[in-house]
Amino acid sequence: MRYLLEKTLLRSLEKKIRKSPKVFLFLDYDGTLTPIRNSPDLALLSSSTRRILQDLSSFPQMITTIVSGRAMKEIRKLIGLRNLNYVGNHGLETRVKSIENTIPRDRKIREKLTSLSKEIRRTTKRLPGVLVENKGLTLSIHYRLAEENCVPEIKRIVGARIHPFRKSYEIREGKKVLEIKPKTRRNKGWAVNKIIQQYDSSQRSNSLYLYFGDDSTDEDAFKLMNSKRGYSVLVGEKKKSSKAHYFLREPKEVNLFLSWLKKNNYTDE
Repeated sequence: MRYLLEKTLLRSLEKKIRKSPKVFLFLDYDGTLTPIRNSPDLALLSSSTRRILQDLSSFPQMITTIVSGRAMKEIRKLIGLRNLNYVGNHGLETRVKSIENTIPRDRKIREKLTSLSKEIRRTTKRLPGVLVENKGLTLSIHYRLAEENCVPEIKRIVGARIHPFRKSYEIREGKKVLEIKPKTRRNKGWAVNKIIQQYDSSQRSNSLYLYFGDDSTDEDAFKLMNSKRGYSVLVGEKKKSSKAHYFLREPKEVNLFLSWLKKNNYTDE
Protein backbone atom coordinates (compact mmCIF):
# COMPACT_ATOMS: atom_id res chain seq x y z
CA MET A 1 0.00 0.00 0.00
CA ARG A 2 1.59 3.28 -1.13
CA TYR A 3 1.21 6.76 0.28
CA LEU A 4 -0.82 8.73 -2.27
CA LEU A 5 0.92 12.06 -1.61
CA GLU A 6 4.34 10.75 -2.66
CA LYS A 7 5.78 13.18 -5.22
CA THR A 8 6.52 10.43 -7.74
CA LEU A 9 2.96 9.15 -7.47
CA LEU A 10 1.47 12.61 -7.91
CA ARG A 11 3.63 13.25 -10.99
CA SER A 12 2.41 9.99 -12.51
CA LEU A 13 -1.18 10.82 -11.64
CA GLU A 14 -0.85 14.30 -13.13
CA LYS A 15 0.14 12.77 -16.48
CA LYS A 16 -2.90 10.49 -16.37
CA ILE A 17 -5.19 13.42 -15.62
CA ARG A 18 -3.86 15.24 -18.67
CA LYS A 19 -4.66 12.25 -20.88
CA SER A 20 -8.02 11.24 -19.40
CA PRO A 21 -11.22 12.36 -21.14
CA LYS A 22 -13.10 11.78 -17.86
CA VAL A 23 -11.97 11.71 -14.24
CA PHE A 24 -14.33 9.88 -11.86
CA LEU A 25 -13.91 10.99 -8.26
CA PHE A 26 -15.75 8.96 -5.59
CA LEU A 27 -15.61 10.13 -1.97
CA ASP A 28 -16.96 8.60 1.22
CA TYR A 29 -18.11 11.12 3.84
CA ASP A 30 -17.57 10.08 7.48
CA GLY A 31 -13.91 9.38 8.14
CA THR A 32 -12.94 10.54 4.65
CA LEU A 33 -14.20 14.05 3.99
CA THR A 34 -14.81 14.66 7.70
CA PRO A 35 -13.29 13.16 10.84
CA ILE A 36 -15.44 10.60 12.64
CA ARG A 37 -17.17 12.18 15.61
CA ASN A 38 -18.73 10.69 18.73
CA SER A 39 -22.16 11.51 17.32
CA PRO A 40 -22.95 11.53 13.54
CA ASP A 41 -24.63 14.94 13.72
CA LEU A 42 -21.30 16.49 14.77
CA ALA A 43 -19.51 15.43 11.57
CA LEU A 44 -19.92 18.56 9.48
CA LEU A 45 -18.20 19.37 6.19
CA SER A 46 -15.79 22.30 6.36
CA SER A 47 -16.49 25.31 4.16
CA SER A 48 -13.06 24.96 2.51
CA THR A 49 -13.74 21.35 1.48
CA ARG A 50 -17.18 22.31 0.18
CA ARG A 51 -15.63 25.04 -2.00
CA ILE A 52 -13.07 22.61 -3.41
CA LEU A 53 -15.81 20.09 -4.25
CA GLN A 54 -17.83 22.81 -5.93
CA ASP A 55 -14.83 23.92 -7.99
CA LEU A 56 -13.93 20.35 -8.98
CA SER A 57 -17.48 19.63 -10.12
CA SER A 58 -17.31 22.61 -12.48
CA PHE A 59 -14.55 21.03 -14.58
CA PRO A 60 -16.08 19.41 -17.71
CA GLN A 61 -14.18 16.12 -17.40
CA MET A 62 -14.60 15.74 -13.63
CA ILE A 63 -17.48 13.54 -12.42
CA THR A 64 -17.75 13.78 -8.64
CA THR A 65 -19.85 11.46 -6.48
CA ILE A 66 -20.35 11.30 -2.72
CA VAL A 67 -20.72 7.67 -1.58
CA SER A 68 -22.07 7.37 1.96
CA GLY A 69 -23.70 5.06 4.44
CA ARG A 70 -25.97 7.91 5.44
CA ALA A 71 -29.45 8.30 4.01
CA MET A 72 -29.64 10.09 0.66
CA LYS A 73 -31.62 13.02 2.00
CA GLU A 74 -29.20 13.57 4.84
CA ILE A 75 -25.97 13.35 2.84
CA ARG A 76 -27.29 15.75 0.20
CA LYS A 77 -28.15 18.22 2.95
CA LEU A 78 -24.72 17.86 4.57
CA ILE A 79 -22.84 18.41 1.30
CA GLY A 80 -25.18 21.13 0.05
CA LEU A 81 -24.15 20.96 -3.62
CA ARG A 82 -26.60 20.17 -6.40
CA ASN A 83 -24.22 19.39 -9.24
CA LEU A 84 -22.77 16.23 -7.67
CA ASN A 85 -23.92 12.63 -7.83
CA TYR A 86 -24.88 10.93 -4.57
CA VAL A 87 -24.98 7.39 -3.23
CA GLY A 88 -26.79 6.85 0.07
CA ASN A 89 -27.34 3.92 2.43
CA HIS A 90 -24.28 2.01 1.20
CA GLY A 91 -25.57 1.83 -2.39
CA LEU A 92 -29.27 1.23 -1.77
CA GLU A 93 -30.07 4.77 -2.97
CA THR A 94 -28.52 6.73 -5.84
CA ARG A 95 -29.00 10.14 -7.39
CA VAL A 96 -27.21 10.39 -10.73
CA LYS A 97 -27.73 13.21 -13.23
CA SER A 98 -30.59 14.38 -10.94
CA ILE A 99 -32.39 11.03 -11.34
CA GLU A 100 -33.05 9.08 -8.14
CA ASN A 101 -33.13 5.31 -7.81
CA THR A 102 -33.80 3.12 -4.80
CA ILE A 103 -33.83 -0.58 -4.00
CA PRO A 104 -37.05 -2.48 -4.86
CA ARG A 105 -39.41 -3.23 -1.93
CA ASP A 106 -38.17 -0.12 -0.18
CA ARG A 107 -41.51 0.45 1.59
CA LYS A 108 -41.46 -3.01 3.23
CA ILE A 109 -37.81 -2.54 4.19
CA ARG A 110 -38.55 0.80 5.83
CA GLU A 111 -41.44 -0.70 7.81
CA LYS A 112 -39.33 -3.64 9.03
CA LEU A 113 -36.38 -1.46 10.02
CA THR A 114 -38.64 0.96 11.88
CA SER A 115 -39.93 -1.96 13.92
CA LEU A 116 -36.42 -3.31 14.52
CA SER A 117 -35.06 0.10 15.52
CA LYS A 118 -37.75 0.48 18.20
CA GLU A 119 -37.01 -2.98 19.55
CA ILE A 120 -33.24 -2.43 19.62
CA ARG A 121 -33.66 0.95 21.34
CA ARG A 122 -35.84 -0.70 23.97
CA THR A 123 -33.44 -3.55 24.66
CA THR A 124 -30.28 -1.39 24.72
CA LYS A 125 -31.79 1.41 26.81
CA ARG A 126 -30.07 0.10 29.94
CA LEU A 127 -26.65 0.36 28.22
CA PRO A 128 -25.45 3.99 28.22
CA GLY A 129 -23.80 5.34 25.08
CA VAL A 130 -25.73 3.31 22.48
CA LEU A 131 -27.21 5.33 19.62
CA VAL A 132 -29.68 3.65 17.24
CA GLU A 133 -29.90 5.56 13.94
CA ASN A 134 -32.76 4.65 11.59
CA LYS A 135 -31.72 5.68 8.06
CA GLY A 136 -34.83 4.32 6.37
CA LEU A 137 -33.20 1.53 4.36
CA THR A 138 -30.50 0.65 6.89
CA LEU A 139 -29.96 0.85 10.64
CA SER A 140 -26.78 1.97 12.39
CA ILE A 141 -26.16 1.03 16.00
CA HIS A 142 -23.33 3.29 17.22
CA TYR A 143 -21.46 2.30 20.36
CA ARG A 144 -18.52 4.72 20.31
CA LEU A 145 -19.74 6.31 23.55
CA ALA A 146 -20.51 3.00 25.27
CA GLU A 147 -18.30 1.35 27.88
CA GLU A 148 -15.90 -1.15 26.32
CA ASN A 149 -17.13 -3.96 28.56
CA CYS A 150 -20.67 -3.42 27.23
CA VAL A 151 -19.75 -3.98 23.58
CA PRO A 152 -20.15 -7.81 23.58
CA GLU A 153 -23.61 -7.40 25.12
CA ILE A 154 -24.57 -4.79 22.50
CA LYS A 155 -23.50 -7.12 19.70
CA ARG A 156 -25.35 -10.03 21.31
CA ILE A 157 -28.59 -8.03 21.58
CA VAL A 158 -28.43 -6.78 18.00
CA GLY A 159 -27.56 -10.24 16.68
CA ALA A 160 -30.48 -11.79 18.55
CA ARG A 161 -32.94 -9.25 17.15
CA ILE A 162 -31.78 -9.84 13.58
CA HIS A 163 -31.52 -13.63 13.81
CA PRO A 164 -35.22 -14.34 12.99
CA PHE A 165 -34.83 -12.25 9.81
CA ARG A 166 -31.36 -13.49 8.81
CA LYS A 167 -32.54 -14.65 5.38
CA SER A 168 -33.45 -11.10 4.44
CA TYR A 169 -31.15 -8.91 6.58
CA GLU A 170 -27.49 -8.90 7.54
CA ILE A 171 -25.17 -7.17 10.01
CA ARG A 172 -21.88 -5.59 8.95
CA GLU A 173 -19.39 -4.19 11.43
CA GLY A 174 -17.76 -0.80 10.92
CA LYS A 175 -15.84 1.59 13.15
CA LYS A 176 -17.65 1.35 16.48
CA VAL A 177 -20.90 0.72 14.62
CA LEU A 178 -23.11 -2.19 13.56
CA GLU A 179 -24.87 -1.75 10.23
CA ILE A 180 -28.10 -3.63 9.56
CA LYS A 181 -29.07 -3.77 5.90
CA PRO A 182 -31.22 -5.88 3.60
CA LYS A 183 -29.43 -8.71 1.85
CA THR A 184 -28.89 -7.55 -1.71
CA ARG A 185 -26.16 -7.35 -4.31
CA ARG A 186 -26.33 -3.59 -3.95
CA ASN A 187 -23.36 -2.14 -2.11
CA LYS A 188 -21.00 0.79 -2.63
CA GLY A 189 -19.08 -1.07 -5.34
CA TRP A 190 -22.30 -1.94 -7.18
CA ALA A 191 -23.45 1.68 -7.09
CA VAL A 192 -20.09 3.04 -8.24
CA ASN A 193 -20.04 0.61 -11.16
CA LYS A 194 -23.56 1.64 -12.20
CA ILE A 195 -22.55 5.29 -12.20
CA ILE A 196 -19.47 4.61 -14.30
CA GLN A 197 -21.59 2.69 -16.82
CA GLN A 198 -24.01 5.61 -17.13
CA TYR A 199 -21.23 7.98 -18.12
CA ASP A 200 -18.70 5.66 -19.66
CA SER A 201 -20.07 2.61 -21.45
CA SER A 202 -16.90 1.88 -23.46
CA GLN A 203 -14.95 -1.17 -22.33
CA ARG A 204 -11.75 0.43 -23.62
CA SER A 205 -12.17 3.72 -21.86
CA ASN A 206 -9.17 5.86 -20.97
CA SER A 207 -11.03 7.40 -18.05
CA LEU A 208 -9.41 7.75 -14.65
CA TYR A 209 -11.09 6.38 -11.52
CA LEU A 210 -10.40 7.39 -7.92
CA TYR A 211 -12.20 6.14 -4.81
CA PHE A 212 -11.54 7.29 -1.23
CA GLY A 213 -13.01 5.51 1.78
CA ASP A 214 -12.13 4.59 5.33
CA ASP A 215 -14.24 1.62 6.38
CA SER A 216 -15.09 -2.01 5.65
CA THR A 217 -18.15 -0.96 3.62
CA ASP A 218 -15.77 0.68 1.12
CA GLU A 219 -13.93 -2.56 0.36
CA ASP A 220 -16.36 -3.54 -2.44
CA ALA A 221 -15.58 -0.23 -4.17
CA PHE A 222 -11.83 -0.71 -3.63
CA LYS A 223 -12.09 -4.07 -5.37
CA LEU A 224 -13.91 -2.46 -8.31
CA MET A 225 -11.27 0.27 -8.61
CA ASN A 226 -8.52 -2.32 -8.74
CA SER A 227 -10.29 -4.22 -11.52
CA LYS A 228 -10.37 -0.99 -13.55
CA ARG A 229 -6.76 -0.09 -12.71
CA GLY A 230 -8.05 2.90 -10.82
CA TYR A 231 -6.92 4.35 -7.51
CA SER A 232 -8.33 2.69 -4.38
CA VAL A 233 -7.42 4.87 -1.41
CA LEU A 234 -7.87 3.91 2.23
CA VAL A 235 -8.13 6.86 4.62
CA GLY A 236 -6.65 5.98 8.01
CA GLU A 237 -4.18 3.42 9.28
CA LYS A 238 -2.75 1.03 6.71
CA LYS A 239 -4.37 -2.41 6.86
CA LYS A 240 -2.99 -5.54 5.25
CA SER A 241 -6.52 -6.88 5.07
CA SER A 242 -7.74 -3.94 2.94
CA LYS A 243 -8.04 -4.23 -0.83
CA ALA A 244 -6.94 -0.60 -1.21
CA HIS A 245 -3.64 -0.04 -3.05
CA TYR A 246 -3.03 3.46 -1.65
CA PHE A 247 -3.59 5.29 1.62
CA LEU A 248 -3.90 8.69 3.22
CA ARG A 249 -3.62 9.13 6.97
CA GLU A 250 -6.64 11.33 7.71
CA PRO A 251 -9.35 13.57 6.21
CA LYS A 252 -6.96 16.56 6.29
CA GLU A 253 -4.79 14.74 3.77
CA VAL A 254 -7.86 14.04 1.61
CA ASN A 255 -8.44 17.79 1.61
CA LEU A 256 -4.80 18.35 0.59
CA PHE A 257 -5.20 15.88 -2.27
CA LEU A 258 -8.43 17.51 -3.45
CA SER A 259 -6.68 20.89 -3.42
CA TRP A 260 -3.87 19.39 -5.49
CA LEU A 261 -6.40 17.80 -7.85
CA LYS A 262 -8.15 21.13 -8.32
CA LYS A 263 -4.84 22.82 -9.15
CA ASN A 264 -3.75 20.06 -11.52
CA ASN A 265 -7.04 19.29 -13.23
CA TYR A 266 -6.22 19.98 -16.84
CA THR A 267 -8.82 20.63 -19.49
CA ASP A 268 -8.02 21.55 -23.07
CA GLU A 269 -5.47 24.35 -22.98
